[in-house]
Amino acid sequence: WIVINDAPREWATEFSLKGCRRPALYKYQVTSAQRDQPELKIDPLRTAAITAGNAAFSDELPPMSVTIYSTWKLKHSDPGIVEDSAP
Repeated sequence: WIVINDAPREWATEFSLKGCRRPALYKYQVTSAQRDQPELKIDPLRTAAITAGNAAFSDELPPMSVTIYSTWKLKHSDPGIVEDSAP
C-alpha cells in the first residue's frame, strides 16, 4: 500500500489483508520534515507481522507524510526488486 496523509494532523489507520502469503509487512515512510534532506536514507521502520489468523494491524500516520507498506524488505543500499518470484 501507498498511503498519503496530506492532512496537517496525525491520522490513526487500520488495515486488513486477505490472501497474503508473506509473513510480514515492512513500513517505509517520509514525513514533511524529511522531504528536502539530501542525505535521507529510507529503510524499513518496523514490521507488522501478518498471518492467515492475524492479517490486521493499525498504525499512526504523521501529518503530511507518505507511508508505504510492502511485503518486500529493502534497505536503502539494496538494489531493488524488478521481478516477483514468489510462488
